Amino acid sequence: MQKIRFVSFWLGQTIIEMLVMLTIVALLSSTLILFNKQTQGEKELYEEARKLVVDLRTAQDLAFSMQDINGETPCGYGVELLPDLTGYEIFVAMPRPGMTCADVQNGSYIKVPLQGVPAVPEAVFRFSNLELYSYSSNPIIFVPPYPRTIFFPSNSTALFQFFNKKVGSGSLIEIQLNKAGQITLQGPTTP
Repeated sequence: MQKIRFVSFWLGQTIIEMLVMLTIVALLSSTLILFNKQTQGEKELYEEARKLVVDLRTAQDLAFSMQDINGETPCGYGVELLPDLTGYEIFVAMPRPGMTCADVQNGSYIKVPLQGVPAVPEAVFRFSNLELYSYSSNPIIFVPPYPRTIFFPSNSTALFQFFNKKVGSGSLIEIQLNKAGQITLQGPTTP
């Protein structure tokens, strides 16, 4: 009789310990899965923001190389957000009839789609994971020969903040561009 009590006591203790361990493992597993999902979202956020940085550099490099477009020298190359803010396009800034390239600084230019430039296979890009949170300048134009950077409206820097619309992790990534043409990518950070 005492042997049976002894066995049932240890058997009960083992079942309780096992349930506690299963609960702890379940909690740790769910935490790990949530953390992995957030990390994956931040990775997608960073990769797509990095693509925008590369495209800003491409427009800057095109202004540095001063490639002629259909026999005409452009006033600059720019990047502009699409009207619905779901993407951006790289374009060529050409002078208006009767004007010079110096008038680009006042916002007087013709926006020509970028086509036929081997360095840029596509001129319009759509965000797949990013959603624009805020921006300070649109468009940004790089003017040869240095290239100088012009912001509309006129600022000393341009700032773009994005978040991942798929995950909604609450993380922001920031792209900052100054007048000297330096582009920095910071984040992801929490707003």
